[in-house]
Amino acid sequence: CCLEESHVNEQPHQLGSSYTLHRVIGKGAYGQVWSGTDRAQRALAFKLLHPHLAADVDIVHRFLKERGAISSIDHPNVVKVSDLVAEGDTLAIVMELIDGTDLRTYLREQGTLSPAEVASLGAAIASALSAAHAKGIVHRDVKPENVLLDRSVTPAIPRLTDFGVAKIIGDSSHQTMLLGTPNYMAPELVE
Repeated sequence: CCLEESHVNEQPHQLGSSYTLHRVIGKGAYGQVWSGTDRAQRALAFKLLHPHLAADVDIVHRFLKERGAISSIDHPNVVKVSDLVAEGDTLAIVMELIDGTDLRTYLREQGTLSPAEVASLGAAIASALSAAHAKGIVHRDVKPENVLLDRSVTPAIPRLTDFGVAKIIGDSSHQTMLLGTPNYMAPELVE
């Protein structure tokens, strides 16, 4: 997740035996994203599932599938996952911490982008999606909030994240509900 979206400062606390959580940097319907560190003091992001959702088998399955989906993709435009922590009713995906912001915030800050910048961002995001598709994964929730701009390099590199509603091609599980963000869904799914 991204570094600049600080919401609430919390007291640092342990996650498992290897990690320390420092502060909440993002919130969503299913959980929170924290910044923190490992034993070597490397900065990381931690996507924690809300504890009350840990009893929901379908949600836990999607959460675990997200970890598996992202960790199978090795691409410079996809946020890298390094670990999964399962401790009691705590489930957390450990991933690299991106020094930057999401694309929505960037667009608000910058206003209209040049055609060259739009083409560059679009090509990088398409390349990330192509890498996911090559692994049999369809993201299903590509939106500005799920594209992080890594400002640790110049120019900033877009990094695709949040594969929480990804579809694994060949997955035999059958879903009856529609997942994703309505304004960003394919028209045929909305219909």
